[in-house]
Amino acid sequence: MIAVLLLGRLVLSGVFLVAGFAKLRDQAGTRQAFLGFGTPAALAKPFAVLLPIAELVVAIGILTASFAWISAMGAL
Repeated sequence: MIAVLLLGRLVLSGVFLVAGFAKLRDQAGTRQAFLGFGTPAALAKPFAVLLPIAELVVAIGILTASFAWISAMGAL
């Protein structure tokens, strides 16, 4: 059971790492996606930076045993 839990944490962390780095590399596309979802233009730029950082923090937190539960709630 512990191996399954560890594998799940690794996979979920990988998903968040890929998503975070992809959004950081394509800031214009991320900003455009926020605008497409109806985010006000004044907030689209800060959100395009904050969301990838939050995803990377969650990815790292999921890997650490002491922060896994808190990071899972952040991912939710």
